Amino acid sequence: MFKKDLITIFILSTAAFLLSNFAQFWGILHTPSDMVFLGGHLPSSGEILSMVYSQMRDGEILTKNLFTSESQARIFFAPSYLPLVMLAKFLPFSDLQIFLLGKFFYSITFVFLFWKYLSLEIKNSTGKIWSCLLLLFSSGVGFLVNFFAPQSIDLWIPEANVFHTILYTPSFIYFQIIILGAFYVLSKFLSSRQKIYLLYLSFLLLLLAFEHQFSLFTVFLAVFLYLGFLQDRKGNPLSFLPSFLVTFGPALLVIVGQFFLIKQYPDVEAWTKQTNLSNPSLFSFVTGFGLIGILAFKNIFTASWERMSPFYRLNLFWLLSSLLLVFSPLPFQRRFLEGVFIPLVIFAAPEISAIYQKGVLFFKRKTSLAGRLFLPVLFVLVSSTNLYLVYQDLTAFSRQQQESPFFIYVEDQKGLAFLKATSRESDIILADGFYSPLIPGLINRTVYFGHAVGTALTINPEQKTFEVKGFFLEDNDYERKGFLKKNNIKYLFLGKKGAEAQDFGKWDEKKYLKKIYQGDGVKIFRVI
Repeated sequence: MFKKDLITIFILSTAAFLLSNFAQFWGILHTPSDMVFLGGHLPSSGEILSMVYSQMRDGEILTKNLFTSESQARIFFAPSYLPLVMLAKFLPFSDLQIFLLGKFFYSITFVFLFWKYLSLEIKNSTGKIWSCLLLLFSSGVGFLVNFFAPQSIDLWIPEANVFHTILYTPSFIYFQIIILGAFYVLSKFLSSRQKIYLLYLSFLLLLLAFEHQFSLFTVFLAVFLYLGFLQDRKGNPLSFLPSFLVTFGPALLVIVGQFFLIKQYPDVEAWTKQTNLSNPSLFSFVTGFGLIGILAFKNIFTASWERMSPFYRLNLFWLLSSLLLVFSPLPFQRRFLEGVFIPLVIFAAPEISAIYQKGVLFFKRKTSLAGRLFLPVLFVLVSSTNLYLVYQDLTAFSRQQQESPFFIYVEDQKGLAFLKATSRESDIILADGFYSPLIPGLINRTVYFGHAVGTALTINPEQKTFEVKGFFLEDNDYERKGFLKKNNIKYLFLGKKGAEAQDFGKWDEKKYLKKIYQGDGVKIFRVI
């Protein structure tokens, strides 16, 4: 790889990272002196503050669910957070800064690997730059059709395109790195027949099995289709089927082991069943992939199968495998979206490049200004939703920070630090609906409830939300005390934002609570 290629990769990945996270940097720079900016992304504010990261940061290799009060076993391993934890060990940065740095390094790695993957087929830099630009900055047309199609997947599903992934969280970029790496070494094996690449593939699939096992089935199905469609051709690809089965073996063993391990813990099984993700309408996918999807399928349907290179055939089976699984009758079907945008862009890039070249020639005949404006207009057309996502977050971070879910007070942070130092890892904490979702990621402690929307990680989220509302709003101390004892709750955290909404003075009088901390608007009680 030439030096200019590395410079191009760095510039493209840095530009994508800075643009997608522009609102995050704005939030950091415009945080009031008495507040702390947590980062995040709409529609959920707490995703960037991962409970997995907080546990691994504190020395736990295996993690558990901290968003529900039921007894949980540590049985989950998340390798995507290991680099972030290592950065945190050596750098005096906040968690938000570590996450941003992690996204930056992962973005560079991802673009570097994509460039290498393209180089298997595309030799000129211009073609690779076009593909990288589309992969990093393009989206669907969800913003343009939002008034009648508000569920367009590019508006709210981070896996829908790479820009949204980079905006969202480091672990999602990591997943796409591993998936892309798997198809890269798979391509290298199919072209060279060197068994060492199967060893690399087995390792990458093993990483997927621990954290995003859904993509393992995408790779497996793509390989199965590839070998099936090319059977009886030169080299007899089916002869490699036993080797592929051995390659997938370790990852499949991990998945089977996880399945039986989860079955041993009913409470773990209960919340994992709640994390299923079903699809919106087919139209939401059409608008979510937008022009990229249309041009990709135009290229596929007009291409000659006989003239299609092995590289494009493999990407075709990657795309088909992803879509077959996304629209399969499985409760977690949406999780197969991870990585699907990559083959879409690979097929759409030549079409976009042709449109640009024809457009420039056409408009140059009209006016020179129109020719110069054609590329910016085309960029806005294919990137409108991404620009809207940045604007949406920027607007959210600009609102009154006192009411924003993306900010807490410095006094809150001090109180939470005291609570972490005072409590044990197994203690259950009760807080209101604002602070509960933040506590697991901020201080690595278990809350009674904390994740009650979407793919709820709290068991029985509706019931627990109702109970907590009753605890704070109803004035019945007998029932309150019984509720705390019944659910083995050890601490009550009352943050400053809650103090602004209601009188916290009444809690000092409760005989079943002992105040152990008081700051400016923050109180912490131990249940006695």
